Amino acid sequence: MDKGKGKVSKVFIFLFIFFALIFSIFYLIFFGNPISRLVAEKSATKYIEANYKDLDLIRDRAHYDFKDGYYIVRLRDKNSEDTKFYLGFDSFGKIKADTYDSILFNTFIRLGNELSAYGKKLAKNYNFPYKISLTTVNDDIEEKLVLDQKFDFNNFKEDINAQAFGYVKKPSLEECFDVLCDLQKIMDKTSLKVTKYSVILVPEENKKPDGEAESWAGSISVHDVPEEVVRSKDMKEFKNIYEKSISETKD
Repeated sequence: MDKGKGKVSKVFIFLFIFFALIFSIFYLIFFGNPISRLVAEKSATKYIEANYKDLDLIRDRAHYDFKDGYYIVRLRDKNSEDTKFYLGFDSFGKIKADTYDSILFNTFIRLGNELSAYGKKLAKNYNFPYKISLTTVNDDIEEKLVLDQKFDFNNFKEDINAQAFGYVKKPSLEECFDVLCDLQKIMDKTSLKVTKYSVILVPEENKKPDGEAESWAGSISVHDVPEEVVRSKDMKEFKNIYEKSISETKD
């Protein structure tokens, strides 16, 4: 009887050790080594003192990023809306990544978010039954931005592409064009310089309960329509733009 209990105890001890090892391996893979995390914390303190002591930084605790194997310390300046970056260290506390040079991208992202919010506000204010998305036409606009730049859409000089997205019973080019004409009337009431228009109409039957498109089958999209084509109601040129985009897609 005692021998049986001894065997059972050994089995439990073996299983305990086995699962403890599995848990430890899992933890190290996804959460890193606690000692290496502390080393990264100390290395971050030294690195910040040597390179960024002029900034009033808020720092997060180091965390392990299993995708690249680095211990990441995220930083943000109390006096700057867009100065957010991170430092990456290896297991021995050696610096491997410093994204400070990319902080202007944060200003670019904020511009996109503010344009998106402004588009939603316009759709709501004018009871427009479609989503209005606003983007800059210039792909290189990030190079023209200034860190922490404030954006005033009543005095915004960049060219804008205004897009309408929504659901209709049966999308057609004619309906797409009508939507753009209505959108232009709204945009004319703003101070934005809209030089391009785009539209995407999706069949109502493809709309999921959460408002997303379950399928793009039967949808029609026309992009980068010059402002003058919409303003002059040039349906012929609008169709030409659509047909050209279709032929390019097939090629």
